[in-house]
Amino acid sequence: MSDSTFRAVILIILDKGYLEIDLEYYTAERKIPVSPVIFEILRDVEGIPVEYFYLRDSIRVESQLYTADSLGGFAIVRDDVNLAFGIASPTGTILDKEYFVINHNDSWKIPYWVGYYLTDSSLAGTVQRSNDFRPDPELPEGLRAELIDYRGSGYDRGHNAPAAAFKRSREAMSTTFLLSNMSPQTPRLNRRIWRVLEEQVRDLVYNEGKAWVLTGNIFLSPASQPSPPSEYIGTDLVAVPSHCFKAILSLNEDGGYAAYAFLIPNQKSAIPGATTDYLILIDDLEDITGYDFFPDLDDEIENQIEAMLPMNWPPGE
Repeated sequence: MSDSTFRAVILIILDKGYLEIDLEYYTAERKIPVSPVIFEILRDVEGIPVEYFYLRDSIRVESQLYTADSLGGFAIVRDDVNLAFGIASPTGTILDKEYFVINHNDSWKIPYWVGYYLTDSSLAGTVQRSNDFRPDPELPEGLRAELIDYRGSGYDRGHNAPAAAFKRSREAMSTTFLLSNMSPQTPRLNRRIWRVLEEQVRDLVYNEGKAWVLTGNIFLSPASQPSPPSEYIGTDLVAVPSHCFKAILSLNEDGGYAAYAFLIPNQKSAIPGATTDYLILIDDLEDITGYDFFPDLDDEIENQIEAMLPMNWPPGE
């Protein structure tokens, strides 16, 4: 099974057993009881290790929301490709799109973050932009962005998982145009420095071989403190992030890891400087967001690279 066709197992664990959902590609041979945080499946499926499933308080199946309370159990999801090094908290509605995973905030109508795995081979492809922007049918009306919310707003529908990284197939390309993968970005951000940063991430993958990327949205006050959203667009009140971020983990052919973080203001005026001016430590991005990025990476490696500011950006220069 290739990386591009691997899908997450979705299970709802009940007090007196379990309900299996969407086991399209595989089943688990053995299940052990749920712990407060994770449970483990002791089997490799088609050569892909399926190890940890992360606790969530709700899950959506065919637009029906199930909660832990209503089921007397837990909803659990795990994707071992795009989220190979764990889920950065907090978790909202997890949408497994096969090519990437969206952690959607149903109140903001935008992602906390979108996680995706890139290789030099997965970046190959010649599929053109589909531009088929549309609401996500996995989210019910009232908990999602609609096309009309962006019209006349002055904001672009800014991809979190970028279309240019998913030219491998028409389906992959089209999936990036779901509005659940968008956040309102100013033209100054989306069409300029953010576009350059996305190109540089692809250059990194060509140079190193593999990368795991988390692209997300946060809200900071003028004093750079976490705050509620201060601006919304549309009748569905789609939140406008004050800043957009990327957390990147790369792996080269020699087994060497490197970590990069970027935090760029989503402002209407000109955004000065180059991407290197917005390169920060993963540790600093964790302090700002309150997230723990790549928590399943070996602790010794994680502690070292997340506290080190890489000097090789932009890639190849």
